[in-house]
Amino acid sequence: AVVSTQSTGEQVGNQPMVKEVDFIRLHLGPLAESVQENANAWVTSLGKLLNISARENMESLKAKIDGLGNDLGRSPDTLEDLKFVLKTISNIQDITLDVETRSRDIRERYRTLRMYEISVPEKEFEICDCIEDEWINLFQQSRRVNQSLVSVKKKF
Repeated sequence: AVVSTQSTGEQVGNQPMVKEVDFIRLHLGPLAESVQENANAWVTSLGKLLNISARENMESLKAKIDGLGNDLGRSPDTLEDLKFVLKTISNIQDITLDVETRSRDIRERYRTLRMYEISVPEKEFEICDCIEDEWINLFQQSRRVNQSLVSVKKKF
């Protein structure tokens, strides 16, 4: 939708601004300017909606990663704690494909926002750029924790 709206504005701007039809001379400059302004307004509006959607998805994914990281850091002092940490490790492994898909979708949304020069706080771009690395680090940490729990598992 953003592409077609922007291209409509560009196409109108590329048309001749004065056209003669028989004995009538049409000055199309104000009309073309109005169409371009409306097209730009639509691009901005669609961009804001895309930004809201991307931000919500990114915040949700970041919260999930942070929560799993906290859960993974729990000390397995009791059998219940051990079960909880092992469940967290299993959960991390189970949702890997979903998280990677969501991460790519978020990155693509922010790439689109950047491409159409939609105003977005730089902090959001920074979070977007780091979220995939955070997931990779969490996944690797879950594997290390799983390996380190071998002796604890034997204890219980």
